[in-house]
Amino acid sequence: MNRIVPEYDAIVVGSGIGGLAAATRLSQRDQRVLLLEASNDFGGYTRPVVYGEYKFDLGIHYIGKLGAGETFRNLLDQLGHDELEFIELDPEGFDHYIFPDYEFKFCKGREPLAERLITDFPHEERGIQKFFEVIKKIDLATTPKELIKGGFSSWIPYLFKHPLAIKYSRLSYQSYLDGIISDQRLKAVLSALLFDVALSPDQVPAATALVVWGYYLDGAYYPKGGSMGLRDAFVKKLRDGGTELIHSSLVTNIKKNDKTWVVRTEKGEEFTSSVVISNIDPKVTICSLIDRNLVPSRVYRKASGLQPSASIFSVYIGTDLNLPEMGFTTGNIAQFADWDLRPYYDAWSGYSPPAFEAGYLINSPSVRDPEGGLAPPGHHSLQILSGWSFEAVEKWAILDSDVKREEYEKYKKEISDKAVMAAEQHVEGLSDHISMVECITPLDCKQRVRAVRGGIYGPAHIPSQVGSGRFLSLTCGIEGLYLAGAGTFGAGLLYSTASGFYAAEKSLSYLKQ
Repeated sequence: MNRIVPEYDAIVVGSGIGGLAAATRLSQRDQRVLLLEASNDFGGYTRPVVYGEYKFDLGIHYIGKLGAGETFRNLLDQLGHDELEFIELDPEGFDHYIFPDYEFKFCKGREPLAERLITDFPHEERGIQKFFEVIKKIDLATTPKELIKGGFSSWIPYLFKHPLAIKYSRLSYQSYLDGIISDQRLKAVLSALLFDVALSPDQVPAATALVVWGYYLDGAYYPKGGSMGLRDAFVKKLRDGGTELIHSSLVTNIKKNDKTWVVRTEKGEEFTSSVVISNIDPKVTICSLIDRNLVPSRVYRKASGLQPSASIFSVYIGTDLNLPEMGFTTGNIAQFADWDLRPYYDAWSGYSPPAFEAGYLINSPSVRDPEGGLAPPGHHSLQILSGWSFEAVEKWAILDSDVKREEYEKYKKEISDKAVMAAEQHVEGLSDHISMVECITPLDCKQRVRAVRGGIYGPAHIPSQVGSGRFLSLTCGIEGLYLAGAGTFGAGLLYSTASGFYAAEKSLSYLKQ
């Protein structure tokens, strides 16, 4: 029997940032690459949300590790994207946490940040210093280069090198804080940025929360042109490099004939390659796309048990108000109604609508990048965000009647109106100066990004799904098949991009055999 000659060296399935990075790295090495995307546009959560002349961000709100010589900047340079420009967000407070009778600004720099916390909570100085000491150790243990060493066969050496990473991946963040901090208000401040993992302090592992803190210690940035600027730069480089990109092409099966992969789409197309990199959620890739007889039983069990993260409700607003004159800066405002953050985070799971009265995040893309064309002249854009669950909107998953669609739109409007009312605490008179308002729900996340149950961060970062609970090795026990995306190293732009880069590196090594 004659062996099939593959059309491509590699097929990348899914065009989230991990897929775009994987295709870019392969293209740099002169490989024949095909990238397939199920949705009608590329980018996954880097894909912009566009309403007329307004452009918003679904998944990029700020980025860390982008200073000179830092991890993400180096990674982008390796991918040939030294042309990408980023705007540094307000170094004096790129996150502004507002609690009852107290406000705190997350500033750039480990020492200035620690000093602010100690000034406000002098009785907790010892615990604050310990907090930052542990962040430094966790940060070193969780770089992409280190995480990939903790794959299937490498946990013992990783454990000896980074014992704290293992210890704190099994301890809840709440338990960790309880052990070093006694002031409940300080615990709330140190838990305010958990919207970046969509979990409450008692649900998220301490290691994951500390990674988020470490990610932003040296400042936060925003891409020029917003998420559209970042996504378009990757797509342009791929096209210029000869990569074939096809959207609206849902992959339904991945099988292997001898050493050749055959990727089949919903349209009945078949493409062949020597390597496949899947940027699709591991549960979908392993349990639904790959022929079952190819998958080792232990890998199938691990993937089938993955639970998705919570989703998001984003309200997008256009306004003719001059936001900078009203004191709006490039940073995020995180508003909390109570010192107990559990009701806020608990609302991210279950059937209730987003609790904007309990908490929300607000920022302005056009204030961050006034020259980026993110709003029409004389106008500004606002984004109001809160967590939500897919369960709350699942009954509308199939809008098979006009009545059902009308009910769904009415429900979204009711929630959007609450979000606008909440935002008026920071933008006085907003209701009378709205030129457009739209929203994105977990259903939209599922449809636009093909995210499992609309999850915003891939598999949830619960203790059983961090470290060895994810696919750190970027493999699943099948030669020539590699994984990328939020189900590998973790969620967020840095980790997802790095997963694509290293999946491509593994693919290149395999192709040389």
